[in-house]
Amino acid sequence: MHNPAATADVETGTPQIIDGWVVVSHAQVVQRLTERFPEHAPAVVEAIVDRETEAFTGGRPLVVPIGVEEGAAEVLGRGQPA
Repeated sequence: MHNPAATADVETGTPQIIDGWVVVSHAQVVQRLTERFPEHAPAVVEAIVDRETEAFTGGRPLVVPIGVEEGAAEVLGRGQPA
């Protein structure tokens, strides 16, 4: 379900709380750090953010696109569990 208020928060870069975690957009973090550290290529900044995300979360996604739930429901509805 689309939540216009949540979209507005993401677009402005306002942190949100999801499952007790304060989260922000990956793209916005990369953009802010690229602007803050212009001596590093955006690809390098993104790789570092990805590595730090992996270390911080243990590889478990904190959020998923709603399409993931819809896709999983479709697979489960066909009787094809993992």
